[in-house]
Amino acid sequence: MARVVQQNGEIRVLLGRCKDCEYFEPFKKDKGFGRCFCEKFVYEEHVKSPTTDMLIYGDYEGYYADFYVGENFGCIHFKPKRG
Repeated sequence: MARVVQQNGEIRVLLGRCKDCEYFEPFKKDKGFGRCFCEKFVYEEHVKSPTTDMLIYGDYEGYYADFYVGENFGCIHFKPKRG
């Protein structure tokens, strides 16, 4: 859910932030960071049908890779929390 706004003569696109997203799960110990469980963010070995709006991550040795996001990060796959 993006919003288009005009600020100081510039047009900007505002995206929803992770802290307000249904896919975001904050870490208990690392305040301000957490994991995103959006189905569009996939480890390279689990990609079945890639699409151009995915984040595909991997590692060089093929063991395990992970990523985490800051609570103020935002993206096109934002889905507001229910409730």
